[in-house]
Amino acid sequence: MKMIGLTGGIGSGKTLVTHFLSNLNVNVYQADLISIVLLATDHDIKQQIISWFGEEAYHNDLPDTEFLAEQIFNDPVAREQVNALVHPKVFNFFREMASKKNPSPYMIVESAILFESGYYKDFDATILVKAPLEVRIERVLKREGMTREKILTRMNSQWPDSQKEELADYIILNDGIMALTPQIMAIHQTIMEAN
Repeated sequence: MKMIGLTGGIGSGKTLVTHFLSNLNVNVYQADLISIVLLATDHDIKQQIISWFGEEAYHNDLPDTEFLAEQIFNDPVAREQVNALVHPKVFNFFREMASKKNPSPYMIVESAILFESGYYKDFDATILVKAPLEVRIERVLKREGMTREKILTRMNSQWPDSQKEELADYIILNDGIMALTPQIMAIHQTIMEAN
């Protein structure tokens, strides 16, 4: 089964696009959710995270995602360490899913750091969802209750869209003006025809 990577910065609308694709019977996996599951269930990852960040990284045996986000987004070295620890296991999970028999025409893997991690090379194609900076900030302010400063810190921890565009096979503009459905359907059709 083809593995298609989908990415975009915070507030770009990745989740909206993946919901649309799942309604087309495409299997969608979110790297962030798999990462959280691994943080909670993988003994080696857990031990390493505790050794780096202390016991407060976990509460009732579950990762304190807010505490960890604070540590990771404010420290590029910590971010690289955690990504190097967790992401190989996350992508092994996806490879395993792709190797199984499945009625899905292809598989979408949503990952905020698809290009930064280097794992984009393992996919058959990549999709970038992008939106203007202020539109993204507005979206995140409405749904997350984060401060503008925290949003910008997260945005600055990821590559800018201009850098991602050079590596993306397909680009979806989700600016709230251009219609999303025709863009998604055109990409879906192209992937289906290439199967």
